[in-house]
Amino acid sequence: MGRRRQRVRTFHEEATGEELTDCGDFRVLDDWVLDGRAITFFDRNGSEDSALVHLTFQDRFYNSETGKDVTGTANETIRLDLPGDRLIWSAGKQLHSTTPGGGLVLLSAGQIRFDEQGNVVFEGGHHPTLGDPGELSQIERDLLVNLCDALAGS
Repeated sequence: MGRRRQRVRTFHEEATGEELTDCGDFRVLDDWVLDGRAITFFDRNGSEDSALVHLTFQDRFYNSETGKDVTGTANETIRLDLPGDRLIWSAGKQLHSTTPGGGLVLLSAGQIRFDEQGNVVFEGGHHPTLGDPGELSQIERDLLVNLCDALAGS
Protein backbone atom coordinates (compact mmCIF):
# COMPACT_ATOMS: atom_id res chain seq x y z
CA MET A 1 0.00 0.00 0.00
CA GLY A 2 1.49 3.34 -1.09
CA ARG A 3 1.57 6.65 0.62
CA ARG A 4 -1.46 8.89 0.11
CA ARG A 5 -0.89 11.84 -2.19
CA GLN A 6 -0.94 15.20 -0.46
CA ARG A 7 -0.59 18.88 -1.26
CA VAL A 8 0.82 21.51 1.11
CA ARG A 9 -0.01 25.20 0.90
CA THR A 10 0.59 28.18 3.14
CA PHE A 11 -1.61 31.25 3.50
CA HIS A 12 -1.83 34.58 5.28
CA GLU A 13 -4.96 36.51 6.33
CA GLU A 14 -5.66 39.65 8.34
CA ALA A 15 -8.78 41.23 9.82
CA THR A 16 -9.56 44.32 11.86
CA GLY A 17 -12.36 45.28 14.22
CA GLU A 18 -13.98 41.87 14.69
CA GLU A 19 -16.18 41.89 17.79
CA LEU A 20 -15.07 39.36 20.39
CA THR A 21 -17.42 40.16 23.28
CA ASP A 22 -19.51 42.93 24.84
CA CYS A 23 -18.32 44.29 28.20
CA GLY A 24 -21.34 46.53 28.78
CA ASP A 25 -19.70 49.97 28.52
CA PHE A 26 -17.61 48.91 25.54
CA ARG A 27 -17.08 46.08 23.11
CA VAL A 28 -13.87 44.09 22.82
CA LEU A 29 -12.62 44.16 19.25
CA ASP A 30 -9.92 41.98 17.73
CA ASP A 31 -7.41 42.83 15.01
CA TRP A 32 -5.70 39.61 14.00
CA VAL A 33 -3.06 38.22 11.70
CA LEU A 34 -3.23 34.57 10.72
CA ASP A 35 -0.55 32.41 9.15
CA GLY A 36 -1.60 28.94 8.15
CA ARG A 37 -0.28 25.73 6.67
CA ALA A 38 -2.74 23.28 5.12
CA ILE A 39 -2.02 19.70 4.11
CA THR A 40 -4.68 18.34 1.74
CA PHE A 41 -5.01 14.55 1.47
CA PHE A 42 -6.41 12.78 -1.60
CA ASP A 43 -8.31 9.50 -1.92
CA ARG A 44 -7.31 6.62 -4.22
CA ASN A 45 -9.17 8.24 -7.12
CA GLY A 46 -7.22 11.48 -6.78
CA SER A 47 -10.10 13.48 -5.28
CA GLU A 48 -9.61 15.73 -2.27
CA ASP A 49 -10.56 13.79 0.86
CA SER A 50 -9.54 15.80 3.94
CA ALA A 51 -7.21 18.52 5.16
CA LEU A 52 -5.20 19.14 8.29
CA VAL A 53 -4.63 22.86 8.90
CA HIS A 54 -2.27 24.45 11.41
CA LEU A 55 -3.07 28.08 12.30
CA THR A 56 -0.93 30.64 14.13
CA PHE A 57 -2.63 33.84 15.29
CA GLN A 58 -1.31 37.20 16.47
CA ASP A 59 -4.15 39.13 18.13
CA ARG A 60 -4.67 42.67 19.38
CA PHE A 61 -7.74 42.80 21.65
CA TYR A 62 -8.91 46.35 22.36
CA ASN A 63 -11.56 48.51 23.98
CA SER A 64 -13.86 49.92 21.27
CA GLU A 65 -14.18 53.24 23.13
CA THR A 66 -10.68 53.99 24.42
CA GLY A 67 -8.41 51.82 22.28
CA LYS A 68 -6.74 50.31 25.36
CA ASP A 69 -5.33 46.97 24.26
CA VAL A 70 -3.65 43.69 25.11
CA THR A 71 -1.99 41.36 22.66
CA GLY A 72 -1.92 37.63 22.37
CA THR A 73 -0.80 34.66 20.35
CA ALA A 74 -2.50 31.35 19.69
CA ASN A 75 -2.01 28.11 17.78
CA GLU A 76 -4.75 25.82 16.59
CA THR A 77 -5.04 22.72 14.42
CA ILE A 78 -8.24 21.90 12.55
CA ARG A 79 -9.40 18.91 10.50
CA LEU A 80 -11.63 19.49 7.45
CA ASP A 81 -13.70 17.01 5.46
CA LEU A 82 -13.37 17.81 1.77
CA PRO A 83 -14.48 18.84 -0.77
CA GLY A 84 -17.10 20.74 1.27
CA ASP A 85 -14.74 22.30 3.86
CA ARG A 86 -16.81 20.79 6.70
CA LEU A 87 -15.05 21.36 10.02
CA ILE A 88 -14.65 18.02 11.85
CA TRP A 89 -12.61 19.09 14.86
CA SER A 90 -10.47 21.87 16.25
CA ALA A 91 -7.79 21.60 18.94
CA GLY A 92 -5.34 23.98 20.56
CA LYS A 93 -5.30 27.52 21.91
CA GLN A 94 -7.82 29.54 19.91
CA LEU A 95 -7.28 32.73 21.97
CA HIS A 96 -4.58 33.54 24.54
CA SER A 97 -3.44 36.74 26.22
CA THR A 98 -1.51 37.63 29.35
CA THR A 99 -0.35 40.93 30.82
CA PRO A 100 2.98 41.61 32.57
CA GLY A 101 2.38 41.32 36.30
CA GLY A 102 -1.32 40.65 35.71
CA GLY A 103 -1.21 37.09 34.49
CA LEU A 104 -3.84 35.42 32.35
CA VAL A 105 -6.31 37.78 30.69
CA LEU A 106 -7.99 35.51 28.15
CA LEU A 107 -7.79 31.84 27.26
CA SER A 108 -9.85 29.81 24.84
CA ALA A 109 -8.30 26.36 24.54
CA GLY A 110 -9.14 22.72 24.18
CA GLN A 111 -10.86 20.54 21.63
CA ILE A 112 -14.17 21.00 19.83
CA ARG A 113 -15.87 18.35 17.65
CA PHE A 114 -18.64 19.07 15.15
CA ASP A 115 -21.40 16.98 13.54
CA GLU A 116 -22.22 17.00 9.83
CA GLN A 117 -24.46 20.08 10.26
CA GLY A 118 -21.68 22.06 11.98
CA ASN A 119 -23.17 21.79 15.48
CA VAL A 120 -20.83 21.36 18.44
CA VAL A 121 -21.13 17.77 19.70
CA PHE A 122 -18.16 17.80 22.07
CA GLU A 123 -16.34 20.59 23.85
CA GLY A 124 -13.33 19.90 26.05
CA GLY A 125 -11.58 22.82 27.69
CA HIS A 126 -12.66 26.43 28.04
CA HIS A 127 -14.12 28.47 25.16
CA PRO A 128 -15.57 31.70 26.60
CA THR A 129 -16.43 33.22 23.21
CA LEU A 130 -18.09 30.12 21.73
CA GLY A 131 -21.85 29.75 21.80
CA ASP A 132 -24.48 31.16 24.14
CA PRO A 133 -23.02 33.46 26.85
CA GLY A 134 -25.74 32.21 29.23
CA GLU A 135 -24.31 28.68 29.05
CA LEU A 136 -20.71 29.52 29.98
CA SER A 137 -19.01 27.81 32.90
CA GLN A 138 -17.90 29.92 35.85
CA ILE A 139 -14.29 29.72 34.66
CA GLU A 140 -15.32 30.92 31.18
CA ARG A 141 -17.32 33.83 32.68
CA ASP A 142 -14.30 34.72 34.84
CA LEU A 143 -12.06 34.75 31.76
CA LEU A 144 -14.34 37.27 30.06
CA VAL A 145 -14.44 39.41 33.22
CA ASN A 146 -10.60 39.33 33.26
CA LEU A 147 -10.54 40.56 29.67
CA CYS A 148 -13.08 43.33 30.32
CA ASP A 149 -11.22 44.42 33.48
CA ALA A 150 -7.88 44.51 31.64
CA LEU A 151 -9.34 46.74 28.93
CA ALA A 152 -11.49 49.02 31.11
CA GLY A 153 -10.40 52.63 31.55
CA SER A 154 -8.02 54.60 29.41
